[in-house]
Amino acid sequence: MAQTAVEAWIEEGMAKGEAKGLEKGRVEGQLSTARTILRTLLEDRFSALPLELVQRINTVTDLERLQAAIRQVSRVARLEDFQL
Repeated sequence: MAQTAVEAWIEEGMAKGEAKGLEKGRVEGQLSTARTILRTLLEDRFSALPLELVQRINTVTDLERLQAAIRQVSRVARLEDFQL
């Protein structure tokens, strides 16, 4: 059966929405992984982390910022010197 213009628009909109949803999910996955890596590295180096720092890490939405923080872990001597 032939598809109406409205049905085609709906299908196209759903496909675009699905692509956006997949991209958002991919980014969220990368952020979650980076946060986990950062917390793990900090805990391995400095033991238990203050709740405030864990909360700050969990709210960062900039992947580049998290990646820079991960690289910083090996260069700081004290947790107090770590900047996020």
